[in-house]
Amino acid sequence: MHSTVRDLLTFPDPVNGIAARCTAALVFMLGAAALAANVAAVTGMAGAGGVAVILGVLMLVGFVLRVISGPKLSPFGRLSVHVIAPLIGEPQLTSAAPKRFAQGIGVVFAAATLAAVLAGAHGVAAGILAVFLVAVGLEAFAGFCLGCWMYAKLQGAGVIADDSCPECANIWART
Repeated sequence: MHSTVRDLLTFPDPVNGIAARCTAALVFMLGAAALAANVAAVTGMAGAGGVAVILGVLMLVGFVLRVISGPKLSPFGRLSVHVIAPLIGEPQLTSAAPKRFAQGIGVVFAAATLAAVLAGAHGVAAGILAVFLVAVGLEAFAGFCLGCWMYAKLQGAGVIADDSCPECANIWART
C-alpha cells in the first residue's frame, strides 16, 4: 500500500499512550544531553556550544515532525511505536488531541532553547531545558502529561471546544 502525502501528514487518533511515554523517555535523554552540553558551554568547554546547537536542532525537528504527523516521520516516534512499546505491553489508546497539543508545547520549548543557544545564551538555554525536563520527565516516568492537563484546563475554560476531546473533560477519570 502506498502512503500519500496526506496520509503522512495526518496525526493518528487515537494514539498509544505507552508509545507516547516511550517517546517522552527518549526525548528526556536528548534533553538531558542538551542540558549537559549547555552547562558545559557555560563553563567554556571547547566544542560544547556546537554540540548544543546540534542537539537543539534535533529536538526542534523531532517535535515539529511529531506535531505534523505523530510518530510517522519521527525517528523517536517510530522507535517507540514499533520497537519499545510492543516490548512493554498492549497499547493503551488515548485521545490524540491533547498529545498533539503537548507536542506543540514541545516545539515552543525546543525553539526557545535553540534561539537561546544560537544567541550564545547557554545559561538561559539550560534554564529552559531544566523546566522542559521536568515536564517531559513527568510524562515519561510518572505517566502525567502536563500538556494534556493544560489542554483539559483550556477545554474546561472554553478556550478549546468541548467536542475536540470529550474524554479530556475529566483527565483524572482516564485509566
